[in-house]
Amino acid sequence: MTINVNVNGNGNGDHHHQPRTSQVDLPVDCHEIFHSLHVFPEVILGNASVMAGDVLQLAKGQQLGDGVMQFMLEVLRLSLNETDTQEIHFMSYFFFQTFLGAIRGVDMTKGSASTLPPAVFARLKDHSKKADLFAFEYLVIPILNEQHWYLVIVCHPDSKAQPPKKPIMVIIDSLHSLGSKDRHKFTCDLIAKWLGSEYFGRKGEHKDFTEKACLRVEPKTPQQANGVDCGVFMYTALGYFIREKWRFENLGQTNAKSITRPCLEKWFSYDDDAIEKIRLKMLDCYYTIAASTFHRFLGM
Repeated sequence: MTINVNVNGNGNGDHHHQPRTSQVDLPVDCHEIFHSLHVFPEVILGNASVMAGDVLQLAKGQQLGDGVMQFMLEVLRLSLNETDTQEIHFMSYFFFQTFLGAIRGVDMTKGSASTLPPAVFARLKDHSKKADLFAFEYLVIPILNEQHWYLVIVCHPDSKAQPPKKPIMVIIDSLHSLGSKDRHKFTCDLIAKWLGSEYFGRKGEHKDFTEKACLRVEPKTPQQANGVDCGVFMYTALGYFIREKWRFENLGQTNAKSITRPCLEKWFSYDDDAIEKIRLKMLDCYYTIAASTFHRFLGM
């Protein structure tokens, strides 16, 4: 189906000229709201922005790109209450993309098993210079790798509890496939080395975050039925994590004989209707923020 998209404004404050129209192909059975969608040239929230065409990724059958995902992650981050803000730290989507760029052409099998090569670590410092990562109980790291979104949540990176809790990486992935195990190991190995370098840089001492010291847990979670809904599942899972982080509080207890994986398989509904409702909820967030920004610009 080819639909017309009306874009209000030209990005320079002129919201009164004739809207420009572009054509976009979307599934025939997408929600009727997308048949004639009025959008803004750019909607900015924090360090995230959604360009006019990007918002169409919220229609059924579309994969969410980095602009929409970073925007929705910012929505969740800004929704944290005071307690959550002190316990949960969001890494930007750009962090792991920078990481992948920094290791390109670098032989990561050489050197330390627990820290990054100095040149690689230097390229990542901007992503953590404003916050002491080890002051938080949870580090949320959104991952986009091989066109697939998933989450790594580092629980208790430097626990102050008594007795202290061991650090644990929780991988929340909505598409378990033949390559998942290798993909997760690659990602977690990189994060472990980065945390090792961060810890030494801030504390002046070594701490091991490799798999033998920092366990990795992959709970069963709702699974997508196609190849495009990973971003919707990641956004939803992160929202549930924020509301139900108690499920993760006891992971890593030093007196525990084994790790009890959180039971998340029925965390949220994920049939086709439920996923479309989530997409529409994300679209509603976009409109709410766009309207607020537009009104502030006009002094309304």
